[in-house]
Amino acid sequence: MQPEPAKPAPMLRLHDIGRAWSGRPALQHIDLSLQAGERVALIGPSGGGKSTLIKLMAGALRPSQGRIEVQGRTMGDFSWRELQAFRARCRVVEQHSLLVAQSTVHRNVVSGLLSGWSWPRSVAGRRRRRSSSKPATRRATCARSCTRQPGRCARPMSWCAM
Repeated sequence: MQPEPAKPAPMLRLHDIGRAWSGRPALQHIDLSLQAGERVALIGPSGGGKSTLIKLMAGALRPSQGRIEVQGRTMGDFSWRELQAFRARCRVVEQHSLLVAQSTVHRNVVSGLLSGWSWPRSVAGRRRRRSSSKPATRRATCARSCTRQPGRCARPMSWCAM
């Protein structure tokens, strides 16, 4: 009988997490482990702390109690640059965000990546877009690339524009 292979460390682990607002608890004693690629539904009543939990997991808020680990490292020990790099990989669409109703879902999502691109990259993509002879192929390639790995989309938003 062969030994079972060791399970990889969870991508994200919450240990006894709590968050309070003005001394009033919003979340208490939350334990959660998520593996890379795992899909989870977060449901609950209005005011139940769903948005607070998501912001904690994305590194946008610090917990009032407990700790959050990312690939085995405690988020509280991250340097400022490491925390910024982690936040850049997280995509959170707020329930009351500034989505553009006249735009496509893809364009709204990809627009969130724009802040990570340099100005020359965005401008260069704009020029390339005007000279492209196959816009439908370009859009399909961009959509596939950006939805498979949103944090690593290789094209500027202007190139992906629909």
